[in-house]
This record gives sequence, C-alpha cells and structure tokens, in this order.
Amino acid sequence: VQVGALMGMVRLPPDAVTSVMRLMLEGCALRGGHWNYRPSTLVRSNAIIALAEIGTAQNAHALATLLDQDHKAPVGLRQAAAMAVAILGERFPATRPQLGRSILAALDETREPGTRHTLVMSLGRLLAADACGGSTALLEEEKAGRYLLKALQDANLEVRPFAALGLALVVRTPCSATDEPFAWHQYRAKAIPGLRQAFEAAGDAQNRGATAVALGLAQDGHSVPRLLAVLQDDDKSPELRAYAALGLGLLGDGRREVVAAVTDAVRDRRDRVLQMRAATALGLLDGGIREDRDAAIRTLLFELRRSRDQVVKGQIAIT
Repeated sequence: VQVGALMGMVRLPPDAVTSVMRLMLEGCALRGGHWNYRPSTLVRSNAIIALAEIGTAQNAHALATLLDQDHKAPVGLRQAAAMAVAILGERFPATRPQLGRSILAALDETREPGTRHTLVMSLGRLLAADACGGSTALLEEEKAGRYLLKALQDANLEVRPFAALGLALVVRTPCSATDEPFAWHQYRAKAIPGLRQAFEAAGDAQNRGATAVALGLAQDGHSVPRLLAVLQDDDKSPELRAYAALGLGLLGDGRREVVAAVTDAVRDRRDRVLQMRAATALGLLDGGIREDRDAAIRTLLFELRRSRDQVVKGQIAIT
C-alpha cells in the first residue's frame, strides 16, 4: 500500500505536491524516517525514486550522497539512488555535472553488480540528456563519454552489455538545439564502430546479444548484413540468434530478405526464446512489401494456433 501510494504521488499534477509533502518524502527517502515513522528498505527505495520524480534540484546532493561508499546504505537503497540520479539529472540540466561526477566516483568504489549496472545505464541517460540539449559538459569536462567507450572495449563481460546499451541511448538521441556541437558528431563516430567491434568480439550470447540490441537502438543500418547473417546461421546459439532478430526489428528495416529471415525464425520451434524475440522483431519491422507483411501475419496466426507454450502464444498475440 505504501509503495502504491508513492507511485501514485509521482503522477499528481506538480502544483498538487506541496513543500511539506516534499519534506516528508525527503525524510522518508534520505534519512529513513519522519517523526515516529520508520519505513522498510523497500518503501525507502521507492521513496528515493519518487523524490527524483517530483523533488527539486536541491535534492541532487543528497541523492548523490547515497552513492558514496562511506554512507554505508543498504544495497537496495544504493541501487534506487543509482537510478534516481538519472531521473533527477534528466529533469534539471544544471545538476548533471555534479551527478555525473558522483556516478563516476561510485563506479570506482562499488563492486556490487546490480548497482554498477544501474550506474552505467544512468551515466548513459545523463549523457543522452546532455546530447539532446546540446551540452558537452558531461562529455568533455567530466569524461563520462570516455568512460562508456572504455567500458565497452575493455570492461569485464558483466559490465559491457550495459555500457553498450548506455551508448545506444546517447547515439539515438537527436540534438534539439539549433546547432549540435561538433564534439557530439565526433563521439557518435567513435561509438558506432565500438558497438560493431563489441558485437564481433568473443563472448557469451547475452553479451553479444546486448550489443546486437544496442546496434538496433542506435539505428546503425550498416549492421543489417551482419545481424542477418547471425540470425540465419543455425550453428549460432538460439539465444544469440534471438537477439540478432530483435536488433533487426529495432532497426525497422522492412526489406524482403530481412522480413523473410525474421519470419523463418518465428517458425523455428526448436527454441522458445528465438520464436518470441523473432515475433517481437516482426512487429517492429517497418514498411516493406505488402505481400511480405501478409505472409508474416499468416505465419504468426499459424504459430499462435499451433503452439502449446502459453508464453510464446502471448508474445505472438502482442505482435
């Protein structure tokens, strides 16, 4: 009930949230209580997210403090704070340099995997927000952009997928400013080849799969032939082929050979994950020839009727 109330609070009109409400929320989130109330870690974690959604720029320092290893906050709170700094930074551009520095410092200190993964993604979100606004503060002054590129190249396999997805957020975000700084053009020119190299590098299916999804999110049309080759290679693992299909779907390339390959993957009953990801990709593909789309729909309907796997049937129905 308490978590539900916090989720409802962030959807109130901004003028309905009073300063007293924010003060009580801050007490719950950051100090672990207000008056005689002592919330659980779960409630505090959701309060941290709510504070980032409806708080003010003045909350940036307190949220960043929760990332400090010396603060000795429980893991659940640190993970919530790692997500919250991105939410607050997206809302308040002036806080991003400070929050970026806090994320980079926390990445140097933190070894807990869940927190590190969230921190890397939050760094990508803050960079994407800066790219949208045409700012280069995080990119150049705070070296956040350099961190993501380096993590993609030589980080352990545990972090690399999140660095890839964080970079994809940056690459796909258009600049809303009148003139985009040249530094962002240079950065994207480095990021795309880095994602391609990471996809070709040795690694398990989940790691390579994350870079396949990242290439799709980044709309790298030059990666279509390679993703297509992986999808059509029966010697590759079904999981990797599934991610290659999803990457193609995110690219939205409706050419006949792409639609045909993804449709064939939907028919492949040897692996449920491959079928589900291919079905999702088929729904994401854009354009193409009407006859191909009609054939794809007939395939989906056939597999929907034939499959006894309720999860596969559900994913096909969504598509």
